[in-house]
Amino acid sequence: MQEDNGLSGIITPTITPIKNSTIDYGAVQKLVTFLIKSKVNGIFPTGSIGSAPLLNIEMHKEVISAFSDANNKLKFFPGVGRNSIDETLKVANHAIRKDADAIIIVTPYYMRLDQNSIFRYFDKLISKMNTKVILYNIPQLTGNWIYPDSVIKLTKKYKNIIGLKESSGDFRKFAYYVSLIGNRLPILQGQDDLLLPSLSIGAIGGVCGTTNFVDTAIKIYNKFTKGDMKTSMDYQTKLTDIVNLISESKFPQIFNYLFYNRIMSKDETNALGIYSAIDNKKAKKISNEINEILQK
Repeated sequence: MQEDNGLSGIITPTITPIKNSTIDYGAVQKLVTFLIKSKVNGIFPTGSIGSAPLLNIEMHKEVISAFSDANNKLKFFPGVGRNSIDETLKVANHAIRKDADAIIIVTPYYMRLDQNSIFRYFDKLISKMNTKVILYNIPQLTGNWIYPDSVIKLTKKYKNIIGLKESSGDFRKFAYYVSLIGNRLPILQGQDDLLLPSLSIGAIGGVCGTTNFVDTAIKIYNKFTKGDMKTSMDYQTKLTDIVNLISESKFPQIFNYLFYNRIMSKDETNALGIYSAIDNKKAKKISNEINEILQK
């Protein structure tokens, strides 16, 4: 039987708010306060929504520090994965010093790797770590899968692997992961629009980007765990509508904008400077349409 390890529930993959080329610490604090009030289970800074692959190593560590310093209640699961094993270890050690409950390591990206190479990558990393580890599969962005056989092989060797964030968006593949490894390792769904179906087949929770600006995913989880399937389905319909609404917008800028607009009442985006500017008029229209969805 799998152990919970504090992963049950909803985890927020947090945005990285950047203003004038530096971290917007006020926004970080406002976001964490909102998430505590929303009652998410944990926060996951420096993932894809947090633009981790585009951060230099010092900024990567600084973002982890900012969220750690702002947080005193939520589970803390920072993403530390960088293609370089040495750099990943440096960021991981920093995250441990900043009181990470577990660290999240994504597969290597850009270079296409077979499963033997994927296993060796994680093997080399985890062999040097004592902290708890969550594996992260998001092949549409990395170009690499970590298949169930590789996960099983790693979990047999390392007892500090406590979960898998599966974000492929392929529900058939997700169900395959659950059927093969769900009895030995908690699996988290990384796509908001697949949250309820995933909970229904054995996912322990979700890593839901929309929780940066709405609490609908938390309501789905809470109603599901209470056995209220009808209400959880109603909330899932709303969340799926929100995901579809924002899916054609610039990623991850739309998440930044919706946080600033809905939580801080500002028409700002404040993402990394290399991103294309977001059209505030169109983005504000999306925010208004989200209100309409939530009020249905």
